[in-house]
Amino acid sequence: MKHQRKTGTVTGKPGSFVIFILIIAPLIWIAAVSRNTTLVFHSILLFTGWLSWTYTEYYFHRFIMHEADSSKGLGKLLNHTHHHKDPADIRVTMPHRIIMAVTSVVLIILSILLNNYFTLFCGFFLGFTAFCLMHVVLHHSWSRKFFPQLHQFHIHHHCKHTDKCFGVTTPWWDHLFGTIPDKNITISERILAFYYKKERLKKTFSLNRFIDEKLSLPEKQSA
Repeated sequence: MKHQRKTGTVTGKPGSFVIFILIIAPLIWIAAVSRNTTLVFHSILLFTGWLSWTYTEYYFHRFIMHEADSSKGLGKLLNHTHHHKDPADIRVTMPHRIIMAVTSVVLIILSILLNNYFTLFCGFFLGFTAFCLMHVVLHHSWSRKFFPQLHQFHIHHHCKHTDKCFGVTTPWWDHLFGTIPDKNITISERILAFYYKKERLKKTFSLNRFIDEKLSLPEKQSA
């Protein structure tokens, strides 16, 4: 209760959706009014589509991915407790990301050619692609230099508070709906070691290869 007094009441499913509609509806209206101004029309639609994805990302992460039945069906696909048990277990792979990036370029071209509300969907898909890229970025230590709050929030979500910090590409919805972590909570070295496990394993393997190469070098020279 103490944390909720600081951040406000945590909004549930219906409340968050109503707030989302109240934010999105004016943007759609502005886009419709500016239909004859191509640049403004498409810019607003692109932004609205992207913003819609950020809410979808938050909603699914908070209300579905952490509550879905992981034993069967769609719930098994959506549930991501495996990722919390092992942060290195990210099941969206590099080929998936390449396909999404190429698809994003195709959708941008289609949006230009169609010159209509299809741009809204394009913005939504671009948001989805950005999410898949950002997620893997936030699991590298260097990301804290470029995205400090997102980086910190993601570590908190993984290792301290699975009921907080559901945004991956933006922290806005967490701030709005009161699911941000307490500022006084610190992240220990043990937690960081767990979170960066994959990155540290890669470094270890690279170091081993480097040492092996150095140790074998004199033998090659004397041969």
